[in-house]
Amino acid sequence: MEIKCDGKFTVISTDDSFNLARTLESGQCFRWKAQDGGYIGTAMGHTLFAMQKDSLLYLECSPRKAQKIWIPYFALDIDYNAVRREILTCEPKLADAASLADGIHILRQEPWEALCSFVISQNSNIPKIKRSVEILCQSFGDPLSEGGYSFPAAQRLALLAPEQLEHLRCGYRAPYIINAAKAVAGGEISLEELRKVPIDDARKALMNIKGIGKKVADCALLYGFERLDCFPVDRWIDRAMKAYFPEGSPITSHKYAGIAQLYIFYMMISGEKMISLHKVC
Repeated sequence: MEIKCDGKFTVISTDDSFNLARTLESGQCFRWKAQDGGYIGTAMGHTLFAMQKDSLLYLECSPRKAQKIWIPYFALDIDYNAVRREILTCEPKLADAASLADGIHILRQEPWEALCSFVISQNSNIPKIKRSVEILCQSFGDPLSEGGYSFPAAQRLALLAPEQLEHLRCGYRAPYIINAAKAVAGGEISLEELRKVPIDDARKALMNIKGIGKKVADCALLYGFERLDCFPVDRWIDRAMKAYFPEGSPITSHKYAGIAQLYIFYMMISGEKMISLHKVC
């Protein structure tokens, strides 16, 4: 990975192993939007414009900030080519799914933001989730020097009443957001511990919070706590697994199960017909 400065951009050579658009459009994050041939979004308390030309990633920030914040955030320090080889060794049926999703990285999002965002995501769609998250940040986050707003801290949301979230149009999820905020702010769950404990214990801890079921817990663990061994099952994954892996697959308990899950999910939401799985099965 090479890093250089080109005017206002830090330019990173990704060797074709990272695809910005696929990563940001894969359903794992909700604070990025397409703009001027790239994407603008807020994460880790900073707002960034990013665009990609072939294997070159352009980040509108200093090299220091790129190395400290954005290279870890985009998981550019992980050899995803090696990860894909391991996944396909475990489950060869995923060859074309992995090819379609080539370049997708699982972002290193802030744990609380991921947890809260996936609570909001229940029984909703991505445009609505993005609107609710944006309103939440504008209403209760802090303005940032680069533009945009920080994600509101759990301590701040824990002080709210459900009716104060009505303008988010998140309906029955409003008290669930506050329940999660209170659990984090009050120390009922430790975000740092959820990175370390066995996956079943981490899932159980989150599911003890009223309003958080298995799918939300698993999504939060995968996308906010770097639990790459977590395999969330939503309606898309459930449909794919029943149709193409009726007897199960060892990939669901692999150390990179979450990345394999994202390959399957991306293929399903992209409108593809599971071409490779038809061929193999």
